[in-house]
Amino acid sequence: MTFLPTLRLAAPMLLSLLVSNGLASAQTELPLYHVTDLAPMVETVFPDVMWPSSDARGLNENGDLVGEASLDFDPATGSKMQAFVYTVEHGVVPLPLLPGWPSNAVTDVSDRDAKGEIIIVGGGVPGPFLDIAIGEAALWRYSTVTGEVLETRGLGLPPGFDESLAVAVDNGGTIAGFSGLTGAFINWKYDVATRVMETFDFPARIKDMNNEGQVIGSRYRGDLFGNYEELVGHPGTGGDYPDWAGDSVTAGWHRINDHGWTVGRAGTGISDGAGHFLVAIIRFAEPFGWTSLNPVSHLSLAGGINDRGDFMTYQGGVYLQDTGELHSINSLLTVEHQQLFSVYRSFEINNNRQIAAIQAHAMLLTPLGEMIIPGDVNGDVQVDLDDHCAWVADPFDLDGDGDVDAADEQWLIDRLAVFGFLVEDCNGNGLGDHCEILDGLSADCDGNDVPDECQPDCSGDGIPDACEDDCNDNGVPDPCDIAAGTSQDCNDNGIPDECDAGGLTQATVVYDPPLPMFTDSTLVVDTVVLDAGTIEDVDLTLNVRYRLGDFTILLSHGDTTITIMDRPGYPEHLGGFVNFGYDAIVDDEGTGPYLEEAGDECCDFEWLESPPSYRPDNPLAAFDGMSSAGAWTLTLITTDWPSPGDGLLGWGLDITRASVPVGSCCEGDLDGSGDVGFPDLLTVLSAWGPCAGCPADLDGSGDVGFTDLLTIMSAWGVCPEP
Repeated sequence: MTFLPTLRLAAPMLLSLLVSNGLASAQTELPLYHVTDLAPMVETVFPDVMWPSSDARGLNENGDLVGEASLDFDPATGSKMQAFVYTVEHGVVPLPLLPGWPSNAVTDVSDRDAKGEIIIVGGGVPGPFLDIAIGEAALWRYSTVTGEVLETRGLGLPPGFDESLAVAVDNGGTIAGFSGLTGAFINWKYDVATRVMETFDFPARIKDMNNEGQVIGSRYRGDLFGNYEELVGHPGTGGDYPDWAGDSVTAGWHRINDHGWTVGRAGTGISDGAGHFLVAIIRFAEPFGWTSLNPVSHLSLAGGINDRGDFMTYQGGVYLQDTGELHSINSLLTVEHQQLFSVYRSFEINNNRQIAAIQAHAMLLTPLGEMIIPGDVNGDVQVDLDDHCAWVADPFDLDGDGDVDAADEQWLIDRLAVFGFLVEDCNGNGLGDHCEILDGLSADCDGNDVPDECQPDCSGDGIPDACEDDCNDNGVPDPCDIAAGTSQDCNDNGIPDECDAGGLTQATVVYDPPLPMFTDSTLVVDTVVLDAGTIEDVDLTLNVRYRLGDFTILLSHGDTTITIMDRPGYPEHLGGFVNFGYDAIVDDEGTGPYLEEAGDECCDFEWLESPPSYRPDNPLAAFDGMSSAGAWTLTLITTDWPSPGDGLLGWGLDITRASVPVGSCCEGDLDGSGDVGFPDLLTVLSAWGPCAGCPADLDGSGDVGFTDLLTIMSAWGVCPEP
């Protein structure tokens, strides 16, 4: 099977949004979020789980996320879970269980220090963290450079208690937590360096701590030294004082930022008519005062708050300080991600406005358009060689020394190496290979990111060996086969004679998982066929699940493009046929119905058992007579009508190559009989005289004469084996 599958994705709507979401803008623009779905990574790290899921718990300024994966249920001891840390460099890494505990839970994570290390806090617990069952407080020290858990440490217990939980950690190495889930309780602080645990006075179980040593919980805000205050709002204290609050309002504070601003929830006394009182999410920020969201449920919970004043609601909302409004996170996802993800719960937001959330698994949401991830120069939430090209086109200070020079490029080159990308310059012209190809300055026929001029070319024809035809699959490009004499080319058509007998090439591409198809976008996929020959017939295999009336399919090869399907059923049925796609072989000679007329039955996936014909005015026969070798491109163009379905599951080509007459390589064997005899002699004698270009002019002199006759006589007999 000699073909090379490649893939291109184009989403015009997303590109236009990226352009409009530039860094400098006179108006406040909403962030557009890319989703990093941790599901595949979590399920790889924790395999063979019957009902896999995971939660996000903590998020630092570097985009490092901590959470727990749900493991299998044990009938004897209940559900199990194990904590993990996610970093962009190393993906999901499990955190070891604390000795003596069947599960562990995490609550917070520090920012990276100068060595790239972070401190993760939580504890060993007896079962699901959702039960708020606490066990023994713990920390994990993790290196974001090496991807290793450097230490797992139990923090011990304060006197008189048999359980504890670490709640928060600051960037100075202080951990805060509490003991006593019910009844008597105590709050404590722990110094990571000295390993000393001390208690401190605070009238409620603490919920959070900032980097200034301030803590919050219940109605109170305080510090680690026994100082605290009750936060109470009154009309006239500034901000958006809520109408429902009456003479005063307090809140159960959940999170605090480094300015001391808090976010939590407050009871309203407003009944929902079902025996519950509504709760409102509320923020207190000095000197701005109170900000209240409308009370909508008795289950409303607040999430995290960043230093910009943005804060989360647990139910999938984000309040942005710049707009002064609450937004649904789902409405801020990219067009593509809106169709793939739905935020179920949202937990934390950092100063870069990255958001930790979950669907069935933990997710990290990152705004597009700026370098939030170090090295992501073009702001697409990927660190790759495109970022080097973006920096070369528009250099700026990356290493933080205040100027732009070669050291910044080296910083980026070193950062790319962390992700496995090497900046190469194979031809020594001072341009990175990837950028040279991206800018169209060098060709890359096989898509391996190496300019063609840097790859082996045994025939010297400017086409790399990797892209030359190899019809007999012997590992040697056809031109080199012929030049070396290891293959004959008696008809001088550039194809080894053994391949002129024709044959069948099957190029099949399967996508697992399927390639998603989005509304109002274009999906372009390629496969490169290396078998050379003249096309006698082409059949297309197609496996797609998408609403048929909502997309068009084109197939291209060389300079020829045909339409396989063009929104069947439209305009007769407004949006076209509603059935969900085909798994079929499309064939000019097919016996089934036309592909575009195969039913308008609602909502079944169409499995066509016999190969259908399809568009008699634009047949696959348009490719007949062309060379089979080269790129074949399938293009799927969708409308703005929403559609269910998996997208493109796979496609392929069945190419029948025509048999081509080979003739004889034996000089003088003019009739191709395999020997030189009287018929060949008669051909020379009958053509005697001027005869430019005729077969009997064996010496190419322009006439048939004694030299040609001597060639016949000297070759008389059976031709030798090639």
